[in-house]
Amino acid sequence: VVHSWTATLPFQLDDYALLPGIGTELGIDDGAAKDRAQEMLALAEAGDAPPRYLYRPVAWLFWWTLMQLNGSFADPLWFHVAFLLIHGCVAVLLHRILLRLCSPRGALLGAVCAAILPGGIQAVSWTAATGDLLATAWMAAATLCLMRRGWVRTTSAGLFVAAAFLSKESAIMLLPAMTLAAGAGRRDETSWRRWSWIPWTTGMLVVAWAWRANALDGNWALSYAYDATSNRGFAFIVTKAAHL
Repeated sequence: VVHSWTATLPFQLDDYALLPGIGTELGIDDGAAKDRAQEMLALAEAGDAPPRYLYRPVAWLFWWTLMQLNGSFADPLWFHVAFLLIHGCVAVLLHRILLRLCSPRGALLGAVCAAILPGGIQAVSWTAATGDLLATAWMAAATLCLMRRGWVRTTSAGLFVAAAFLSKESAIMLLPAMTLAAGAGRRDETSWRRWSWIPWTTGMLVVAWAWRANALDGNWALSYAYDATSNRGFAFIVTKAAHL
């Protein structure tokens, strides 16, 4: 509710490059942004999409799905409402995690603060930044899984960590918090069982990183620029979806 105003926002800045053709299709005469969208549309249709942002296929697939649900058209209202719902889910997951670490009152306070404080508003209000929101949601889900026993939960946690990394590579910054929370939540177990999930989860992270590096022509660095066009196939799909 506190952040509901974000649902009325239009697309902004990098959104026009991340979702090619949006400026043109919405009739937004935004100068350079519109020209950039038209340029990327023409290049992608010619099969020669220019270098794009870092490889984040989970976030891209999420955006593409939102467009498909709206008749292959990118509507900012659909995007921002979806981001608000995910933000709410993150708060609920955090509450469930904190319930296993502190008192119910403390867990509720922590979840409410995470939901309403302005620190995460950029990821909710700006499409280009929602990789952070998705990564946080996946990591929170992984943490909750790891705080409980069972091979199904452990397997799911590894997949969630991989999805978080492929949403945005900065997800690795949440690994220490996930490890500490998971360890604290299973403190009644023997030492080896308490940390038995680490090899599987680490392996899934390495697989995701290798997949990303392969898509970026062997670039393993966590940087904000690269010179590669190996992801042009997905760029073409997103471009056509925005163009329809």
